[in-house]
Amino acid sequence: MSRSTLRKYQFHLSSLPLGETVLTFHISDAFFEEFPFYTPEFEALDMEVTAKIFRADRQRVDSTLTLCGKGKAQLMCDRSAMPYMATLEQNLSFALKQASVFDDEEADVIYLPSIGYGLNLAKYIYELILFSIPLKKINPALSTEEMSDEASERECL
Repeated sequence: MSRSTLRKYQFHLSSLPLGETVLTFHISDAFFEEFPFYTPEFEALDMEVTAKIFRADRQRVDSTLTLCGKGKAQLMCDRSAMPYMATLEQNLSFALKQASVFDDEEADVIYLPSIGYGLNLAKYIYELILFSIPLKKINPALSTEEMSDEASERECL
């Protein structure tokens, strides 16, 4: 990953004021160029990601991070193999806690070594986008046509 490109997703908790801080990022296909090990299942990604960080104490790391993503992407339909525009929406919440050792066992907790430690949100935005892609990618127009065909078949019986 290029450090200079991903720098815009980094912040230091100590630099944030007490209370809620809102950061907004516009994510496109170019974002995934920084993750060469992954070939996206989509094209024409246009997503707005909002990061809300709530900081209650100046001396401690204990805070919350909420990521909300809304947007669209072109997906390939699993049934027809035709592209379609899908609406993507996902929310992720994390607790930010201070710990001297890294512990990756809790998926919804991010451990930071100190209050001055910089946290890069790129990894978490990456996960948010991947979680927003449906497991079954079915073009909504195709599924409504199939449902109306099935209904008319039932009427004939």
